[in-house]
Amino acid sequence: MIEANLPDRIPHPFDDIPAFAPITIPELDEVVQFGIEKHLAREPWRGNAFGWPAEYRVEENLPAGFYVGVNSIYFVALDWEFGSDEEPLIHIEGDYGYDFDENAQIERIKSHRQDSLTTIFSRLQHAE
Repeated sequence: MIEANLPDRIPHPFDDIPAFAPITIPELDEVVQFGIEKHLAREPWRGNAFGWPAEYRVEENLPAGFYVGVNSIYFVALDWEFGSDEEPLIHIEGDYGYDFDENAQIERIKSHRQDSLTTIFSRLQHAE
């Protein structure tokens, strides 16, 4: 990853058109599967996942957790708060690309989590 401090304004020939930096928002299933794979390996990890900073923390004094993204832009956390052999809680910050109101988004995430998380977690547990 390259980080740079840019001036407040970079002159360009189209001064009236704002510049945008594209970002990638991965599918939630991909993020969950990757996080569960890291969890099943039971090894601390820090790196880049899907173009975002990411980290897996093993269970020690705190529950195990997998985190990807940057707060206030895009962030997903999987926390094994009920034990390492249980399904993780999923926390999502940002709109995650959904085009509807917050309540509908929360319902979609809950439904998505119930349908796919159990399948992913079960499949990966049996693959060990």
